[in-house]
Parts: sequence; structure tokens; C-alpha cells
Amino acid sequence: MSRARVLVIIAILASCWSGAWSGECIKSQQDYLQQLEGGLDDSSPSDLQHALWCLRMPCIGDVGGNRWAGPNTKEVLRRCTESEFRSRLVATCKPYLAMPKESGTYGADLAYEAAMTLAHYGVSSVDDHDIFEMLTTRKLRHPFHLRWLLMALAAQDDPRTVSFLAQVTDSLRTDSDADYENGMITVLNCLYHITDASSLDLARSIVETEQDPVVIERAKRVLDRK
Repeated sequence: MSRARVLVIIAILASCWSGAWSGECIKSQQDYLQQLEGGLDDSSPSDLQHALWCLRMPCIGDVGGNRWAGPNTKEVLRRCTESEFRSRLVATCKPYLAMPKESGTYGADLAYEAAMTLAHYGVSSVDDHDIFEMLTTRKLRHPFHLRWLLMALAAQDDPRTVSFLAQVTDSLRTDSDADYENGMITVLNCLYHITDASSLDLARSIVETEQDPVVIERAKRVLDRK
């Protein structure tokens, strides 16, 4: 994983932590799926991006603040990864993942938003599209995207996430402009939900080397998880 990719994350961590996609989600999941199935023939790129956002709201809407390392969030993530809409969602998002770069900015944006939504439902790959790679190699455009990214990675439960979080941790410790404590809390929120044994190794390393008592407490939550 490149240093540049990690620095993108750190730049976001150093920024503000709030924000929201413009527009409310007032339709049903069925309606948003149908809208996406209609594609660009029936909707604008921005409306399709909004539909993708709203389809992942059930996966993040009940999780508030910067404290989501625990059983409540685990249950929210489980609900989405086991959703009855998951198979249909994969089929619906597949064409968006394959949108050519020649489509312009909107093609890349729709591909990214489709990947983000699929990740929230625990989808790791679709054909030759590696969802983890699609999400972690693109520059984040807004501060609040970091939280959604790490929650998406938590839902995916991909072992590669541990290495990604380890490099973010290293960069946080050397970047004087980063919001260190909040950054580490966000990292540990995600780490809590990664079941690979290496997640415990990273949490243990943080406990052993950390000075901030708040961060130590959050790392211990990972070690004590059920």
C-alpha cells in the first residue's frame, strides 16, 4: 500500500468530522433499486449517486458519533450483510462498477459510490472488480467520507484492512497536523469489526506503545470483544 494512499486518509482525519449527503432518503429500498436499474436513461448521474447513498443508509443511519466499536454496530452491520436485497443489489450495481473512464467524472463517481454501497453490504468482489481496492485507492473528497469508508471496510471484514489501518496508525503518529485522538478512535472502531487474528495483534501493539489513555481504552475494546 502506497504512502500516498495513507496520506490521503490522514489529510481527511485532520479536517472536520461532520457532514452529510444533500437530500433526504424518502423512498423505499425497492424504489431506489428500481431507479438504479433504470440507469442513465431515466435518471441523472447525481440522482443515481443519491440512490446509492440511500441504499446504504440502513447500514449507517443508526450509528452515531465517533464511537461505533461495539455490539450495537456489529448488529447493524450484520443486518446489512444478511439483507434480502443483497443479491439484487450486486446485480444492480454491477454495470456501474464497469463504467468506463471515458464516461467522464460521473462514470468514476458512480463506480466508486456503487463500490461503497456494496461494501456496506459486505460484498468483497464482483467479477474482477476488487471492492476493497476500488475504495482504498481513490482520494476522498469530503471529510465525512472517512467514517463511511472505514465503516464500509468494517462491514467487508477483509483481512487486508488490518494492514491498511496499521499504516494509517503509523502516519497519524508522525503527522503533527493530524487530529490524532479522533483519528485513532476511528481506526479502532473499524479494527473492532475485523475478525482476522491480525486485528488483535494490531490492537495489542497499540496498547503496548500508546500514551493516550482514551486510545488505550478503545484498543482494549478490540482485545475484549466477544
